[in-house]
Amino acid sequence: MAHLSDRQKAELVRQHLDGVPWTRIAEHSGVTVRTLQRWAARIGAGQLARPPRRDKGASRIPTELVTAIEALAVRRPAPTIAYIHRRVGDIARDRGFASSRVHDRSPNRARYRPGPDSSR
Repeated sequence: MAHLSDRQKAELVRQHLDGVPWTRIAEHSGVTVRTLQRWAARIGAGQLARPPRRDKGASRIPTELVTAIEALAVRRPAPTIAYIHRRVGDIARDRGFASSRVHDRSPNRARYRPGPDSSR
């Protein structure tokens, strides 16, 4: 679906207010009925455009990690994404940035080993 301007969205909603059914407007415009209804509700509330995100422009990744990712990504030959992920996880853990999303790669990490009665 093409991005429509606020004026175009308002025009589609106005057509409905003039008596055209949502289904016909949706069919001709390529916009779903639910989206048209959502736009109508926003116009009724006085705000058609979406409000800006609260976290717009903010980064949750420390700049030190961003720099490390960029440095790893431009190496030649190009490393795999898995290699970059592992290295960044190690750096994050070493610097105390570790979160639940950074995997523990300690040498004593438990690994899956099938038991004697396992079918693997």
